Amino acid sequence: MKQAQWIIEENRRLDQQILDQQNENEVRRQVLHQSLLISNKNAKAYRG
Repeated sequence: MKQAQWIIEENRRLDQQILDQQNENEVRRQVLHQSLLISNKNAKAYRG
């Protein structure tokens, strides 16, 4: 029984880890996207 409880808790912990990782990836994607937009804008301004 103790084994089963440990497995359940470990699964929850891993699920949470996956969710955290996905959230982190999404934030990185948005930041990267923003910086690309800014780079493009700067490049256009520079070229005139």
